[in-house]
Amino acid sequence: MTAPAGARPLNASHLAVGRMLLEGETPEGAARRLSMFIGTVRRRLTEIGLRLGAATAVDRAVALLACGHLPPPQAGMRAPDLRPVDIAVLRVLTKLAPEVTLPEDLRDGDAFVTHVEELRVRCGARTDAHLAALAAAWNLLPGLVPQPTPGKEE
Repeated sequence: MTAPAGARPLNASHLAVGRMLLEGETPEGAARRLSMFIGTVRRRLTEIGLRLGAATAVDRAVALLACGHLPPPQAGMRAPDLRPVDIAVLRVLTKLAPEVTLPEDLRDGDAFVTHVEELRVRCGARTDAHLAALAAAWNLLPGLVPQPTPGKEE
C-alpha cells in the first residue's frame, strides 16, 4: 500500500495520534494521553485518512503500518491460537483479501461483525484498528508491514 499521489507527509502530531490509534485508544483517551484537545485528535485522524486514502479507522491503521509510517504496537500477550477462518476474517477486515474468500456463512454482515467482535475479545484488542495492529505485530498478516531490505540501514 502506498499513499495517494501528491499526499503530504505526516508530521509528529499525526504520528502520535496514529500511534494511539494502533494502540486501541479512543479519540478521548488519545487526547488525554497526548494532552491535546479532542477536536485536534479528531482533526489529525481525519487528516491521516485524507493523506493516506484511508476512510475508516481500520483503513488508517493498515495504511500507517503498510506505508511504514509506524511499526505495530508491542503486543502485551502472545498471539492466541487462531483458526484459518479467523485469519481469513482478519484478512478481509484489513482488506488484504476480498469478502468472497470468507466461508459463505460469514459473508452476512452481522455474522462477520460478530466474528470480528469475538476475535477482538480473544486477542485482547480494544478496537478493530487495534486488532489489525496486533495481528500485524504477531505476523499473522504477511505483507502488511514492510520488511527491512537486507543490507540497508533503517
